[in-house]
Amino acid sequence: MKAKLDERQILERGKVFEHGVIAAVILLVGNAALHSSGIVWASGFAQSIIIMFAIVTIISVEMVIRDVYFGFNQFNKLPVTIIFILIALMLSIFSMKHIVDGDVLFENGTLTPDGEYIPTAIMALIIAVCMTITFIKNRRKPED
Repeated sequence: MKAKLDERQILERGKVFEHGVIAAVILLVGNAALHSSGIVWASGFAQSIIIMFAIVTIISVEMVIRDVYFGFNQFNKLPVTIIFILIALMLSIFSMKHIVDGDVLFENGTLTPDGEYIPTAIMALIIAVCMTITFIKNRRKPED
């Protein structure tokens, strides 16, 4: 079932994606500048995952705040919210496991692949909390 968006939501989504592209350019140029200066803040693959997840977080949070994550079809809000909560829990559990096991999270000031779970878990928690608060708030709102 496809969600229908009104004209305001389509325009708002366009603004959100524009901000997402700007954020992506800033993050990628910043990462390239750090790399060319000899500063490696995370292992290669971890850099890519963290930057990608940061862009997803920025877009998701702004879409939820602007109330354009979903269209008129409100049926899909609960399952998507639950999915983000589960992703956040899974990444948090992986983070805790690596911490408890004493895995090396930083090596020579660089975030290792084991350490990448911590920032991604934080970003997933931000999305999950934002979606949960909005979901609860919208359920309490009387229908117009």
